[in-house]
Amino acid sequence: MRRILLTGNDGQVGQELQKTLGSLGVVIGVGRNTMDLAQPATIQQIIHQVKPDLIVNAAAYTAVDRAETDSAAAAAINAIAPAVMAKSAQQLGADGCDLYLILK
Repeated sequence: MRRILLTGNDGQVGQELQKTLGSLGVVIGVGRNTMDLAQPATIQQIIHQVKPDLIVNAAAYTAVDRAETDSAAAAAINAIAPAVMAKSAQQLGADGCDLYLILK
């Protein structure tokens, strides 16, 4: 059975995806308490522990009002973290997709 790593599973979208993705395989959901997206080493560690076949990234820095004053955190979570996930997925031979790809 396919192993699916779902980030952001504690958000509204993540909770719905947790239910929906279950038909495609075993979903391993992680939230901000488990995977700190501002810490690339944490992302890599969890991905290499889980060894997913698919990574679905539903996590994001969504505080638009604070993003301008906290641009480093916004960039780390919305730009750097997905790149780290993609590189880790590639190393494991997993498929990766960001949430915006699913919604299109």
